[in-house]
Amino acid sequence: MNRIKCLLILIVLSFSVNAQKVLNRLDENLTFEDILFYSFETSLDQWEDHWNVKNGDFKIDSNIFYEGKRSLSCIVNGGNERIQYFIPVNNIKGDSLYFGGWIKYEAVKDCDITMSLYYSDTLAFDHHPSVGLKAITGSAEWEFYSNKVKYLPSKYLIIDLQIQGDRGQVWFDNLVIEVDGVPISNKVRITYSKLASEVNCKHSGVKINTSLSKKQLLNLESLCKIWGFLKYYHPIIAEGEIDWDQELFKYIPLCIDADRKELNNIFIQWINSIGDVSTFSSVSSQGDHLVQLKPDWKWLKNSQFTDELQQRITELIYDIEREDRNKYVSFNVYAENLSFSNENYFPEANLVEDIGFRVLALFRFWNAIQYCYPYRSLIDLNWHTVLHDFLPRIMKANSEMDIQFVLMELASTLNDSHAAVSFNGYPLIYTSLLYPSNIIPANVVLQKRQAVVRSFNNETWEKATLKVGDIIKKVNGIKIDRIIKEKSNYFSFSTPEYALNRIYPLLTSLTNPIQLTVLRNGQKLKLDIDINSFDKNYKPPLKTAGEGFKFVSDSIAYIYLAELSKDDIPTIYDKIKHTKGLIIDIRCYPKDTVRNVLSDYLFPNPRLFAKETRLEIKNPGTFTFQKEYVVGKNNLDYYKGKVIVLVDNNTISQSEFIAMALKQLPNSIIIGSRTAGANGSITFLPLPGNMEMIFTGNGIFYPNGEVMQRKGVLLDKTILIPKKMEGNDSDYLLLEAISLIK
Repeated sequence: MNRIKCLLILIVLSFSVNAQKVLNRLDENLTFEDILFYSFETSLDQWEDHWNVKNGDFKIDSNIFYEGKRSLSCIVNGGNERIQYFIPVNNIKGDSLYFGGWIKYEAVKDCDITMSLYYSDTLAFDHHPSVGLKAITGSAEWEFYSNKVKYLPSKYLIIDLQIQGDRGQVWFDNLVIEVDGVPISNKVRITYSKLASEVNCKHSGVKINTSLSKKQLLNLESLCKIWGFLKYYHPIIAEGEIDWDQELFKYIPLCIDADRKELNNIFIQWINSIGDVSTFSSVSSQGDHLVQLKPDWKWLKNSQFTDELQQRITELIYDIEREDRNKYVSFNVYAENLSFSNENYFPEANLVEDIGFRVLALFRFWNAIQYCYPYRSLIDLNWHTVLHDFLPRIMKANSEMDIQFVLMELASTLNDSHAAVSFNGYPLIYTSLLYPSNIIPANVVLQKRQAVVRSFNNETWEKATLKVGDIIKKVNGIKIDRIIKEKSNYFSFSTPEYALNRIYPLLTSLTNPIQLTVLRNGQKLKLDIDINSFDKNYKPPLKTAGEGFKFVSDSIAYIYLAELSKDDIPTIYDKIKHTKGLIIDIRCYPKDTVRNVLSDYLFPNPRLFAKETRLEIKNPGTFTFQKEYVVGKNNLDYYKGKVIVLVDNNTISQSEFIAMALKQLPNSIIIGSRTAGANGSITFLPLPGNMEMIFTGNGIFYPNGEVMQRKGVLLDKTILIPKKMEGNDSDYLLLEAISLIK
């Protein structure tokens, strides 16, 4: 990490909070005064707050403009020039929608210029107002074009500017969008500008002893909970006008040695200093039939807190109507996954020398899970105990590696196969201490805590003295159970079966050759694996070797989703539609988003297969069922044969989601072993020092409300690797699938 010394020393001030007004980036984007571009290759989850060039030569022009200092210019070159801007409006209410903008063109020939505004709930565009110029030739100075229509509430408004012509140049400036005569920027806040303190802070200014007394530990735990609660529940803090990280740095030294009475007075004065909430509306009730997970308020009964403080907190919970937006947690409106994009990475922070940033990292993560994690109730450990145990550890960590290992252990407490820690975008599990370069040349699954060789993915590996079906008992003389126990603390996994996938260092060694003790057909063998005789640069994908499509018999087809594109499916279906059976192998991660395309051919009619819970931004800690997933369509020509779905511990996330969909097929059978048990879109929580904590951000459930997380997909038949394999080429699960079809 960067070890630049502190350039900004924070002074512990009074309890008053200096608020700064948050700027609105939408205005700059509509006037083209300060905009960013993305190219058409950019994924939807990166589109927020950027103009997205679909095609053409679009640039900002500082020489020609209608008003201000800049305009948007496009060189016409015979193509379909197109640029878009997405605005999340979150179903704001209104009756009329007004859209317009200034256009200028020069030396154009046979040119069509269109300014359109669409509304959308699904990113499938529906038409709103459009204005356009048809088949124009020549030049014209600035002129305002507009249209007004009835407003239909939606999730997004999409500005779409298109130009088709042979040649010339076109300019746009000062676009206007109004709902009921009010600028859209007054109704929706797109982003929160960084405050000066957030941009310039390189040092927390916190100076405290790293060894905590019992009272100091309890005080910091209480501070963590009050700070996190206010962060997510106080409506003024949600507006983004207070640097809440700086507030933590200021209050750590004030709280750490306070007695109970002083501590409570500090918290009460802190709440008072934030601002008056009496002007906010009373909270509206939420129907419990939609609620899947409720907030945890047990911490309020802490003996540390006086009745007066508990009352103030209770009022903020139940008496104040919060809005559906918060600086510190939101939804990426395009990908619809949970987002912490406004959290500060503090890339120049030195966590080794600065204890304040270490405390912030723990407090930020603990509260994000407390209020924003859909599977909080599935965590094995008491989440409050986790805070109590890890606070002294993060305080005492005195090296970069120690800090990273503490954070990795912290992530492991989630029991979430998606959970991990990254540094500068690189997963920390690949540190050389945990992931040595010498890799055992085999794909191994963990069944009943036994590491069983399943397959070889590299032809050079097949020269190994290992055989399919071998049970690895020891690596370099150390028992597998011990390796799991020692290393599993640094890796998070939802099910024990996913351990070897997540703890791939189990199959690595600092030494070469690797000494293995294996059990083969009941006989114990010792093998020396010379890694230099194999392709060391080849990292095995966690999948079964196979082809995207093949026939395993005259009447049975097989598809392997790791090697199958959705564009392949129509052609494949013509070949398999009359077969007796179809085997779908998802012991892998799919190559493409094939779920809907594949299901359209397999299902006779639409079927509900999953429900999704999402965070209620206005009531953090509350997760409600907000979306249902349906697969298939009405199709008389659907596949009539038997469908066998193969799964195992390599089936994770999107693969499990596909298995959940295929479970609804009336003629399907899902066979194999327990899957990874991790489903839902992942989210990234920035941490100081340019780190990120990764975890699942929304909850996925079967239609009856049964959770898949930590359990794996529902199996129709559990099949484990048999004790005696038929040979190196045998795929026991594929053989079972074939027998079920015959």
